[in-house]
This record gives sequence, structure tokens and C-alpha cells, in this order.
Amino acid sequence: FSELTGRISLGEDASIEIQSGMAMALLEELYPWISSFEKVDKGLKDVKTVSGILQISSLELKGPLTMPNTWNIEATGEVENLIVDTALFPEPIEMKEGNLKAVKNKVILTDAKVNAGDSSLRISATVNHNMSEFVKADIGLDGKPGKESMDWIENLFKLPPDFRIRPTLSIPEARLTWKKNSGISFVSNLTFQDGPGISLDLLLNPEGLKINNLLIQDEESNASFAFGLKEGEIDFNFTGNLSHTTMDKIFLNTPFSKGWIKGDFQAHILSGQLRHSTFQGILEGKNLTFPLIQKIPFNINDFSLHADNKSIRVDPLKLT
Repeated sequence: FSELTGRISLGEDASIEIQSGMAMALLEELYPWISSFEKVDKGLKDVKTVSGILQISSLELKGPLTMPNTWNIEATGEVENLIVDTALFPEPIEMKEGNLKAVKNKVILTDAKVNAGDSSLRISATVNHNMSEFVKADIGLDGKPGKESMDWIENLFKLPPDFRIRPTLSIPEARLTWKKNSGISFVSNLTFQDGPGISLDLLLNPEGLKINNLLIQDEESNASFAFGLKEGEIDFNFTGNLSHTTMDKIFLNTPFSKGWIKGDFQAHILSGQLRHSTFQGILEGKNLTFPLIQKIPFNINDFSLHADNKSIRVDPLKLT
């Protein structure tokens, strides 16, 4: 600490107050102390080690001397050479530098350049807390995920081999929001080299997965897709047209083997209650391949589906 101005009051209501000050802290020494508090430790359980330098250019602090987890802290500063080893990611996450600001129950990170494995991202974030645990995180990012990072994401979500994404993906703009007990939302624009533009809006919460909208557009395709999955229910919406040439630019192995799908179709499916499920619209396709059993695909050569509420008509279906 330097240029520190403040006071410590002793007695029954012992307290500490710092009106101004500067400080430098080694995070490998600071982190074990912070994580030693029981409630804080629960929120950091997946973080193994933290190292780097925290440079604080201004600091104001006030609170009970013996209860640091209740202190009201306002500070600005920089983080340098941050390395976080966490169980959430296979490689340490590195940040060369970033600007920090702490005000009331909020920590704000700006202009942070982060390397995670073979991915390079620029990140800004606002994290809300109650001094004992994190309650919300709002993260903006852009950059390019590498092949190893994409492999990790695909394995994490157990994507089948037919839906492995090409490593030419770039993220020009994305926002990830996490709320305690509410789940994670992700809104992003995605681009592929010489490929389509994609807009994605999804929510993952304790009830299940909901894709509010997935929009795919290029010279060959213009398709909008929505999907909701929770216990006992599936919602599905598709509007537009999607061709194999577009899908080939997204996936390494596309189920659209020189095929296409088009229509305007909605479905609300109740598990075990098909007669109470509803379907509406038209869906047509040709030359589609799907994995049925491990390494044994089945092909839909041609299909046309027409639905009106609880009735569905399937025109002659050709399978191989």
C-alpha cells in the first residue's frame, strides 16, 4: 500500500475506513486468503490457482474490522499477467492486461485480451456479487475460438460427429449472461470464412434448453429455427429454406448430403401424450442423412409433411 489515508476504530464496534490509497497485490498470495472465507470458497470451487499482479490506482474501503466479507469497497486499477487454472477449461486462461473497477456490489472488467488454449478473445464483463457469492455475470466478447477449444465445447455438449463445427468460426459479437438459479443466456453473431452469417439466441436453465432463435443466411439459404426442450415437452419451429451448400460451410460432416429442407412448420410435442401434441404447417426435404444407430445412418431421399393442428399427412416417404 502507498499514499494511504484512513483510520481504524477499535473497541466493541471495531471498524476500518480508507478514504484514499494505492496498492499492488500478488494474486497468488491474495487468492488463497479470499477463497478461505466459507461462502466465497463455494463460488470459487472450480478455480484451482490464480496468479498475476493487481495494481490498484485508487481505493476506498469501509466496514467492520473483523468482517472483511461485508466491507464496502470502491476501487479502480489494472490486472497484469493474470493466469487462472480452472476445472471448467482444459488449459489455463491467460489475460495479459485488463482494466478493473469495483463499485458497491459490482466488479467491472474492460479492454481485456484473453487467451484460452488456442482461442483468442477480447472481453468486457460486469459481475454482481453480495460480498459472499456471485449472483450475476454479464460478459461481452469477440474473437476467434481455435480448433482445440471447439473440440472441447463439442465434447462438453456431446455433439455427434455429424455436427462437428468447422474451425473457421469467428465471433464478431457475443453476450453471455449468467444469473444464479436462473441459468445462462447466450446471444451472438457468428461468421464462417466464406460461409453464412448466423445469429444465435439461446437459454440454458434448470428446466432445460431453449433456442429462442437460430438464423442462418447466405446466398443459398435463409432459415430461422427455434427449439425448446424441458421435461416432458419439446417445441420446434422452422421457417425458410436451408441447403447442403450452406451446411457444408458450417459442419465438417453435414447430414445434408446434397440435400435441402424448406417450409414453415411448428410443433409442440408432449412426451407420452402424442394425441395432445399439436403440429402446424408444411415441411419438405430431400437427400437427408441422419445417424440412427452408431455408424449406421439412414437416408431420407424425399419427404413432404403437411400438418393442421392434430392431424399430419406425410406424402410418400422414401428411405434408404
